[in-house]
Amino acid sequence: MGETVGRKTAVHSRGRGEKEGPDVTGKKELVAEAVTAAKSIQTPSAPSTNVYNVGKMKAMFMNSFLRLPGVREALSAQRQAVLRRETIPCEPEVIVIDGDGDDLWSANVDKVNVSRNPEKIRFPDTGSTDKCKCAFDCFRDDLFECKDLKLAVCKGTGIGVKATATVHAGSIIGNYTGVLTTHDFAADKEQTSDYALELQLRSTRNEKVYINATTCGGMTRMLNHSCDAACHFVEVRNRANVVVMVVTKRTIEEEEEVTVDYVDPWFDCVCGAPNCRS
Repeated sequence: MGETVGRKTAVHSRGRGEKEGPDVTGKKELVAEAVTAAKSIQTPSAPSTNVYNVGKMKAMFMNSFLRLPGVREALSAQRQAVLRRETIPCEPEVIVIDGDGDDLWSANVDKVNVSRNPEKIRFPDTGSTDKCKCAFDCFRDDLFECKDLKLAVCKGTGIGVKATATVHAGSIIGNYTGVLTTHDFAADKEQTSDYALELQLRSTRNEKVYINATTCGGMTRMLNHSCDAACHFVEVRNRANVVVMVVTKRTIEEEEEVTVDYVDPWFDCVCGAPNCRS
């Protein structure tokens, strides 16, 4: 008991003898301001239910917290560190299907996460947008490739993609990548490609642009066609950047094949769906 009282007394006497620094005083003022603001919030109540405006209280406390000295700088530094890690190029992963080490990914096809642009094709710029003002915990619209996928031999269609876990509707399967080219595959009857995808947006020279995934691409190049596909293509634009994402239209169960509708009339469809167009 004596030891405890002694510590309290020492702290109390030290508080009398020394003036508080400006940072400590500022922190106390901001905390007091936040508490006063929170107390002033009206909380409507009913006889059987109390309703509290939690969102407004949280915003007030957060605004006061961000005004503390050094907080914004620390959060900004943390965010920059995360962004630097995200921009570090990663080695393409090797997809091993079974214990024997058989790799169903073609050896002469490069695995890429971003389309190559040897022709330096440019697209119209949509214009600037408002900058994100988040300090660290920012929910940016980043595009990530789904990790719950594997290459597998599918019945009737050969090598395809299957889900290794449940993939919910609205999930991004991945970015359809390859080589950007202005070669018109639709008009050229001699040079065709089973992996060419035409963009809706034209280049700044008003040329048709294709993503040709013959020599390079991602997991999405292996998606088989189905007239009752679980996924569809979505073209996404950001300034002068254009990508094509594969997005699920419904929930895909574990071990179910991931398919997309290519809408091409030239091939004989073997999807076996009840609504098959062949």
